[in-house]
Amino acid sequence: MNRTSRSATRPPSAQTPHAAHDVHAGHGGRPGTTVSSRVVPTDRSVVYGVLALATMSVAGAGISVSSGLSTTFLDAMGPVGRLSIPWTMVLFQIGMGALAASRQRVRAMAGSGFVALGLVAGIVSGFFDGGYSDPRLSVGERGYQFALIVGLALVAGIAVRRFLRSARSDIVVTADTRPR
Repeated sequence: MNRTSRSATRPPSAQTPHAAHDVHAGHGGRPGTTVSSRVVPTDRSVVYGVLALATMSVAGAGISVSSGLSTTFLDAMGPVGRLSIPWTMVLFQIGMGALAASRQRVRAMAGSGFVALGLVAGIVSGFFDGGYSDPRLSVGERGYQFALIVGLALVAGIAVRRFLRSARSDIVVTADTRPR
């Protein structure tokens, strides 16, 4: 039988310091013991955000190829692409976004934290690799690049919000493991 309780309703002296954080706290694999785990409410906003960025990246790669900025679609989605996120980072972000949607606190924090760090690193890298100062970009391409950067910043903000909400979550699920 599962019971959900708020640890904030119990006095701090009644809480064990590590039991709420360790899924196997006090379990030891023995029947008749209790397993506790912190959970967070489901939030798919990070997944939707990274999927929107993936869509923008594919569209940006198409613009790059059609305007002659990149010779092939893979070049446009690679590390030298100017209007898209590299395809390897897109796959990483989608995976971490799915992890961020988890109800398990640690997974949600890890996924959202990695998405936020990756997006901020992507924004900062444009200053160092010449992506923001490429003279080949037309006014329209520069506008698209700006929209992509704004999207990166917005989704990074959403990921940070998910991380902080997950970190502050105090929902503890307790499961009785006794055989029935």
